[in-house]
Amino acid sequence: MIYHKNKILVVVLLFVTFGQVSKSFAQNENKFSQNSEVRQVYFGEGLPIEIFNNMEMNNLSIGIKNEQSKSIATKTSESLEDFTFSVPGTYTIELASEHIADSGHEECNHSDHNRTVLIEVLPYSIQFDFDKMKLSSEIVGGKEMANETLTIPVIVKTYSGGGLKTQELKVSAAGVNTTLEGNSKEENLTLNEGVNLVTYQLNGSASKNTYIMFDFYDMNGRVHSFGYTTQIK
Repeated sequence: MIYHKNKILVVVLLFVTFGQVSKSFAQNENKFSQNSEVRQVYFGEGLPIEIFNNMEMNNLSIGIKNEQSKSIATKTSESLEDFTFSVPGTYTIELASEHIADSGHEECNHSDHNRTVLIEVLPYSIQFDFDKMKLSSEIVGGKEMANETLTIPVIVKTYSGGGLKTQELKVSAAGVNTTLEGNSKEENLTLNEGVNLVTYQLNGSASKNTYIMFDFYDMNGRVHSFGYTTQIK
């Protein structure tokens, strides 16, 4: 009888122990998925603002380390504006802020106080000159645009000073019942340092009496959005 009780006690202890380990592992995994992020930016840009989403900003400290884990800058939310990445590579951003307990609202405060973000700084930058975008004909509501084109200047800057070779670039439009999209006319592009004119072959259509937004994609899928201010007639 004593042996039976001891056996039951051992089983219970093992169950509790493994339950605690599993719970701890799940908590750590959940914490990692929430606080470990990866972002891409062009060289010459600063930190993307979305890394601060849901982050407590009170006395925020921002540590920036290079691939050798060497600290290259320590910033605050007030001094961050003048910081840009001048060298491509992978950087570790460590965010830490002060946690001020508020007994009246403690249960409602879900902001993060510590977060680690990996930033991949690309060796180039691309900008679309929306002000000089041209369509071969006006977009008419309900009209198929299969024979029309869109041309836009693409401004490229590379860390090496050379050109960029890429496959076709894509553009799409968002709006009510809108199917307008397009691919660059050349399947293989070389974008040189400076201004490049890229022409897209369009297809699809937009609805009457609506407004649309164009989304231009770079070779890594980064979206450059432009609100088309002309109402589709």
